[in-house]
Amino acid sequence: MKRVLFVDDEPLVLGAIQRLLWPIRRELTPKFAGSGEEALKLLSSEPFDVIVSDMRMPGMDGAELLSAVRSRWPEIIRITLTGEAGAGILTRVLPVAHRFLSKPCDPELLRSTITRACELRQLLESGELRNLAAGLRGLPSLPKLYREIVAELESPDPSMQNVAGIVSQDMGMTVKLIQVANSPVFGRRFPAANIGQAVIALGMEMTRNLVLAGGLFSGFPPEAEETFQLGRLWEHCRLTAELARIVAESWNADARIKQDAATAGFLHEVGQLVFAASIPDRYARVFRATRRSSAMLLIEETKEFGTTHAAIGAYLLGLWGIPETVIEAVAWHHTPNRPNAAEPTAIAAVRIADELIDSFDEERAPNLSEFSTLASAGQQAEWLGMIPTLKGK
Repeated sequence: MKRVLFVDDEPLVLGAIQRLLWPIRRELTPKFAGSGEEALKLLSSEPFDVIVSDMRMPGMDGAELLSAVRSRWPEIIRITLTGEAGAGILTRVLPVAHRFLSKPCDPELLRSTITRACELRQLLESGELRNLAAGLRGLPSLPKLYREIVAELESPDPSMQNVAGIVSQDMGMTVKLIQVANSPVFGRRFPAANIGQAVIALGMEMTRNLVLAGGLFSGFPPEAEETFQLGRLWEHCRLTAELARIVAESWNADARIKQDAATAGFLHEVGQLVFAASIPDRYARVFRATRRSSAMLLIEETKEFGTTHAAIGAYLLGLWGIPETVIEAVAWHHTPNRPNAAEPTAIAAVRIADELIDSFDEERAPNLSEFSTLASAGQQAEWLGMIPTLKGK
């Protein structure tokens, strides 16, 4: 039974929520608070799995409340309800809320959001690691890419295509902008599966305001870039994304699978960023012990943390409302015996692409931006010829 705390300063709204929850009363135990102060008292006296707070309240508003919850009880899943989607609201909500939903909220959407967030805990047994992931404001960006996107957005005539192209190279910005675009506040009928769709959904002005907002995006310090070879990690993810899309195309997969494969391919190592940003000293020891071997990395991560970057990355993406097909591909990209892993799905495409890219050493690393040239030399056929073998593993 999920314990959920609903916070709103309007008694009529809380009463309406209580009535809406009646059909699912066997799935969750609701409690209600009329202010942020009252909510903090309840949280101090009994455990909760989820908090759902209105944004605009007198005294302590929703952003302030959720910020306090993140600091004191990071394991609690934080959801805010808001009737506004302005950049000012979003830049305050995004660092403290895992999800933000429109107000009034469809009860089925609220139920499914709460249920899905709670189910994600099965990916991580460690409460420490759940707290670590749930407490993140965002994922750091490569300073070079952040400087490029700022320069483009501040230019006299910024191009949406250029903005999407730069953001698509950075995991931190990609995840956050897809998260925003997929919020029901923007009324999308279908989820934004890639950064191009997200930027179009948000529009240039909203994208600009979010990217340039102070504190929403941050960069890794130079020493972390060197320790964790972040440039190499970004390049690996870029190549994996492109090859995952090519693999999906080789199966004549539908457009959605190709989109999900490319997005998941780019984000499949996002868990490494979670570790590197949150516990850099511990992860540095793990990283140095692996000698750049993917198999060794999984072994050392499991020894040190009891889980892998694949699991913690998928957990974080799930909390932030990234499409489920992308989350699954991130979670299982190292697991060939996962059900349906040999079917033409985003999961299989990412796993195969990751293995193929890893099979090249640094001297022979494929340059997929020149893929047509490589194809003329038969290299594309050679790679794709490996796919049936890999699918059968």
